[in-house]
Amino acid sequence: MLTLATGEQYWRPFLAESGWAWNDEAGEVAGVVALKYAGSTGPELEAETTNMAQEVVRRLRSELPAAILEASWADASSYALSAPLAQRQRDEGRSIVSLPASTENPLARPCEKCHQSPACRATSDGNRCCVDCAMRYAAAGNSYQAAGALRPIVDELTSAGDESAAERLPKHMRALAEVGRDSSRNAATRVAVIYADGNNLGVVLKKLAETVGLRSIARGVDEATKRAFVSAARSHCVTEPNGRGQRDIGIIPHIVGGDDVVASVTARFAWDFVVTLARQFADEMGNQPWIEGADVATPDLSVGLVFQHKSEPLTHTFDRAAARLAEAKKLERAALTWLDLQIDGPDEFHPARPLTWVEEHLDTGRELAGRPAHLRQTLRSALEWRRDGWRAVGETVRKQDVSELKPIVQGPYTPGRATDLLWLLQIARDVAPATRRNEASA
Repeated sequence: MLTLATGEQYWRPFLAESGWAWNDEAGEVAGVVALKYAGSTGPELEAETTNMAQEVVRRLRSELPAAILEASWADASSYALSAPLAQRQRDEGRSIVSLPASTENPLARPCEKCHQSPACRATSDGNRCCVDCAMRYAAAGNSYQAAGALRPIVDELTSAGDESAAERLPKHMRALAEVGRDSSRNAATRVAVIYADGNNLGVVLKKLAETVGLRSIARGVDEATKRAFVSAARSHCVTEPNGRGQRDIGIIPHIVGGDDVVASVTARFAWDFVVTLARQFADEMGNQPWIEGADVATPDLSVGLVFQHKSEPLTHTFDRAAARLAEAKKLERAALTWLDLQIDGPDEFHPARPLTWVEEHLDTGRELAGRPAHLRQTLRSALEWRRDGWRAVGETVRKQDVSELKPIVQGPYTPGRATDLLWLLQIARDVAPATRRNEASA
């Protein structure tokens, strides 16, 4: 829904006779409607701009009834110069903000999808939903058509431009989780939400926009993000369970464009996906012709990662992923932090780690994933006692001959060693076969 409602194709008929045009300099990023005035300037321009902003918000509200919308504008010669002016307008409270209608009604039956708004509509399978979830459910009835601006990415993942192939995109979290089912045929129950964003792009734009041109930079970043996404998804999220060429896709792209990626992923694939995504993005950016010889650091990605059960609503999960992303970006380099809603409290934060650390320790996590689930649970329980539990951790590793963990636990307790072990146990929980993962969470 977001991609469709904020895509150029949706707005093209409306803009045709309006005196406004799609701003190609900004690219096409889900969640952003970037317009520029194509008419002649004059004293009425401010009123014309305000009217257009109000009309954009009004149209978006009809498509996105539960979203918080904000419109801002600025008078400048380029998108790069207008962005900080528009940000200042927002900071000073002079933008147009539209909040969704109040949903506080204690007597109403809650939506069976988001569990937040009142249920006022019925879906084709009999679920009672709010307006927003009903619209998204209807759009998901044809995943390929609903993909909108992301349709070329869907084509890349399915290696086909027809709806029959693209219809294998999961339509809901239950189907997404089941892609992680292993050969034991036990159910897979977990999904992950990924929120990734580029680092250092502000510096790049500031230094190179005038010499290289904002449009070239924006196009290069956008293409790099999409190529990195497709490469990572193809490598880790597309499977052929029956060996007959029919593919299962373990990822749902929500936003892929600019330097942003928001996606829901089968939990089993999440760690490998984010590592490859970040590495491919850095490689793509390093190959941009305008970055060579420039006195700027090559942009890279940071990631917020949230795991949850497939039955949990996504109402707040994206906000939690965004909060973890903000924490990861504090390292000012490619980094990641995570939250597991089946273990952690919703407001818990784990210290961010460089993505290079995650990549270097993935194989150790895979080895640990092959250990019995009760062993991993014992280690995780002992960690909760911190310094007092460290001796129990060491004894368990020694008695069970967990060779991959001996370099970590052979030494006195330190918060760093404990964090290393916690991260490895989390990686093992999510790269392990579904049967072991379910035993660990029992």
